[in-house]
Amino acid sequence: AQMLPAGLVPRREADGRFGLAVAVPAGAFGSRAAAPVERVSGLQPAAAAKIFLAGGLCSSVAHTLLVPLDVVKTRLQTEPPGTYSGPLDCARSLAASEEGAAAFLQGAGATAFGYALAGACAFGLLEVFSRAINEAAGAGNSLFFSTPLLALASACATAFCAAVVCPFEAVRIGAVRNGASSLAAVQQIVADEGAAALYRGLGPILLKEVPFVVTKFVVFDRVAALLAAALPDAQGGALLSVGLPLAAGSVAGLFAALASQPADALLT
Repeated sequence: AQMLPAGLVPRREADGRFGLAVAVPAGAFGSRAAAPVERVSGLQPAAAAKIFLAGGLCSSVAHTLLVPLDVVKTRLQTEPPGTYSGPLDCARSLAASEEGAAAFLQGAGATAFGYALAGACAFGLLEVFSRAINEAAGAGNSLFFSTPLLALASACATAFCAAVVCPFEAVRIGAVRNGASSLAAVQQIVADEGAAALYRGLGPILLKEVPFVVTKFVVFDRVAALLAAALPDAQGGALLSVGLPLAAGSVAGLFAALASQPADALLT
């Protein structure tokens, strides 16, 4: 009881059963309703290294595979209105340019390396901050306020992530805008505006990344819990272990992209 806030200390009702002093909405605890209050063990160095490595690898691969779409999106955002009639027209124009198919890979180097570091920070520091925040909040509050605490941990991790990825985003945008390689883009930016220009977009990138990452992690956590609760008989099965993260990740990615789109246009 000492680990719980006053409103969550169980009390004996007239019928002999135990209940809470506050009214708890049905489903408030989600899939963890039947779980005991527990304290997460400390994060060991080997486990932390795996999380950082997996986050960096997955983020780098995912963003690099999407570079062709990102090139089209950046061209649509940076060229004067009316230059292209739409994404398909922009793609045809790029394919017909002097670079040919290589035009769709502009900024790929900066994207691969930058998001390897950013992904490692986002996923690794999320675990670090999440454990620290839950420990500070206490086991009872961590159970009852799991979503707000997850959002807070995500925002803290994203602040570090944004600082890491900011110069790489500047290089990527410069490479796409000028039709140059990542190396040529960074050399031009430093020569024309100085090294500090690589962090000029830090404000907009924070406005982009914080909603993106917070929405991604929170929606993923909620959708995964809902799917797990809706399919109790499939727990532990190979299909659910693979399909559930894919389904939850797809939904989370959609909502995260919508949440960050306005700031993405501002950043570009």
